[in-house]
Amino acid sequence: MYKKIRDAFFNEFFKEGLNDLPENFYKDARNYLETIDDKIKFERVKYYLNNLLSFRIYKVNCLKESPNKFTPDEKRVVAFIEETCCGSGNEDYISKIDESDKKKAKFSANLDKLEEKTDKCQIPKHINTESDIDIVRVITKFPCFTDGNLQYVLHKNDVISLDRKFSKILEKHNIIKRVNIHEDEKKDKQILPIL
Repeated sequence: MYKKIRDAFFNEFFKEGLNDLPENFYKDARNYLETIDDKIKFERVKYYLNNLLSFRIYKVNCLKESPNKFTPDEKRVVAFIEETCCGSGNEDYISKIDESDKKKAKFSANLDKLEEKTDKCQIPKHINTESDIDIVRVITKFPCFTDGNLQYVLHKNDVISLDRKFSKILEKHNIIKRVNIHEDEKKDKQILPIL
């Protein structure tokens, strides 16, 4: 039965139009699901069945395929969806949804209260996010590299700021040279008119 469900899923996925399924396909699949002991296999079959039904409904609703090849179970699902969307659906089902929404809201309100209590007890810790940065001049062209967050592209004679750990490594291999910055009013006054 597993092979039958898997093949039906992939045939529906890859082929255009609706494929023929036996009338008792979903009933047999439910019976097969009850007999599966392996959890991974159970989840896989459930995934195949859910998406198989989704593909078939999608093909009829969006691609305008003929629903003549629907199984009776699929016809009931589509009828339920149409009744619910048009407002003439099962009112008991809708009231159950409303009740579950109220329960979820009440539960989330209780969680928010718990979070407020725990926030008051915690003392914030100092996190040092500043890293040492060096200003360097690139001596030779170097291929781009990354540190996981940023991508660095080094061209000859570029002046850039790099994280100190990278600048030490690149300086050791004579790819960059640190730029020494000293504040000197006399030199700054001489350079300023040139800029």
